[in-house]
Amino acid sequence: MNKTILSNAIFMTFFLSTVSHGYTQNEASFPIRALEGDNCNRVVELIYQSEKLASNDSSTKVYFEGFLRRIGKDEDQTNTSGFCEPATDRETLSIKIIIENNNEIKKIELRSEKFPGYRIFTPISFDIKNNYILARYYLANNWGSVDTGYFTYDLKSDKLSYIKACQEEDWVEYRGFISSLEIAFKCSSYGQDPTETSFIYDIFNSSNGQVYRVRERIRIKHERFGEIVDEMSIIKRQVF
Repeated sequence: MNKTILSNAIFMTFFLSTVSHGYTQNEASFPIRALEGDNCNRVVELIYQSEKLASNDSSTKVYFEGFLRRIGKDEDQTNTSGFCEPATDRETLSIKIIIENNNEIKKIELRSEKFPGYRIFTPISFDIKNNYILARYYLANNWGSVDTGYFTYDLKSDKLSYIKACQEEDWVEYRGFISSLEIAFKCSSYGQDPTETSFIYDIFNSSNGQVYRVRERIRIKHERFGEIVDEMSIIKRQVF
């Protein structure tokens, strides 16, 4: 997990700018903008559906559903960037993974208890044999803590395993598969000369769960296994 601590005043603006380090800015900014900016003194709830990832043979589709809430207070206001502040009382009520396999649909609760901050999960890729998926999470916590990371989800055992890549740096960015078993992540630090981190990569070996570091150019053989067939959407939004 990579964490950057920021002042409350620039928290949400910074968060939405940092998601561009990932696959698409829409992953995190879309549901967050639907929660922020208006009705700051009211309660806003929404359920988002992540992008839907389909296997190469289209037999399996995977996506996430997240239930988010912002609890407004009478004194809360919209700042100049269009977000509500102070950046508190933001919650994730549940996260589910939905697996569609031919005509069967399986929903699994990944988090059922209330958790502080916004949790936004999105699938990235299957492995070459469709045994697991690689996914990204964005955690926009209260009071200015922003985390980004990755995990695998075993489709047979329903086991979620976090990938400990780029632990010493501020940012971790998925780049692709350098082999059928190895996934590359680029590591970089906030405010650091980009030339100093241009060739720092952590490589995750999915066969043993280990991570090793390389400091040289890498060759991406596969951007992903599978394809995105549906974009992120808001299933339900309500204001109290």
